[in-house]
Amino acid sequence: MERWIVLSACQTLGVANSLSLLNPDVSIEPCDIWRFRNEAAHWAAHLSDYDCIFVNDEVAELGLVDFSQFPRVVRLPAINFAGYHPDLCYVYSAGSTVHTPLGDYHSIIAFAGFMQGLSEADTLALYNARMFEAGGYMDMWGIDKAHLMNLFRHYGYDLSAAFRQWGLREGFMHSVNHPRIECLYDIARAATVKAGHTPLDSPVRPHDNLRVAEGFPVYPEIAEACGVPGSYLFKVGGQYRLLTLAQFVTASYDAYAELGAGALETVPQFQGRYDAIVAAL
Repeated sequence: MERWIVLSACQTLGVANSLSLLNPDVSIEPCDIWRFRNEAAHWAAHLSDYDCIFVNDEVAELGLVDFSQFPRVVRLPAINFAGYHPDLCYVYSAGSTVHTPLGDYHSIIAFAGFMQGLSEADTLALYNARMFEAGGYMDMWGIDKAHLMNLFRHYGYDLSAAFRQWGLREGFMHSVNHPRIECLYDIARAATVKAGHTPLDSPVRPHDNLRVAEGFPVYPEIAEACGVPGSYLFKVGGQYRLLTLAQFVTASYDAYAELGAGALETVPQFQGRYDAIVAAL
C-alpha cells in the first residue's frame, strides 16, 4: 500500500480525509504546518518514507525542507477567498496576533471605529450597505475569484467548473481561510489525478471539521449580492455558541482597550479596506 502525506495549514485534515475517501488503497497521513514546524528534524529525515507528498506554499516556504529532492511532490494551494467576508481582518500588537472570541478574526469596521475613537454604538451604526460600498467590500468577490483562479491555474488546477457549483445553495467559506468540505474534496480529487491515480468518486464526503472552528457571518447586505443566506451572528470557535454583532463589537473593543490604540496595527493585505472605511467616516 502506498503512503501519502498532506502538509498544509488549517485545511490539512479536510484534504487528507478527502484523499482517503478518493484513494481507499492508499494510506494518508495529515501533518499541519504547526506540527511540521515543531518537528522539522523528524520530517526532514522521514519524508522520503512517503510515496507522494502533497504540500502547500506556506509549508514549502518555511525553508525547513528541500522538497525538490523528492520524486513525487504535488503542490496543493490553499483556498483563501474574501468574497463573502470582506470585513474580516487580522490585528497585531508587537508582531503577535490580537485575539477576539473569534480567535484571530477581527472586523475592519470595529477596528477602524476603535482606532478613530468612536463609541461602540456609533461603530455599530456603520454596518450598512453605504459603508460596505465605501470600503470596497462589494468588489472583493471579483478580485478574490480572479486571484484564486490564477493561483490554482499556476499549479495546474482548473477550478472553473467547481467554483460555479460551490456557491449554488450557500456560501462556500466559513471564513476567509476556512472553506467548506465540498471545496476541499474537489481539490483532493484533482490532486489525486496529479498524483497519477484515478479517484474513486462517490456521493460520500468527510465531516466538515472546519465547521466547528470560528465562523464569520456573511453580512445580509453582502449575502444579498452573492445570492446566499446572511446574518450578523458570529460563531465562537470550538463551541456551538453564537455572538450578536453588538456582542462581537464589545468583545473586540475590550481586546483593543487592553492594549491601547498605539500598540495596534493591521497588515497591508487589509490596509486598503481599512483606509477606505476610515475615509468614509
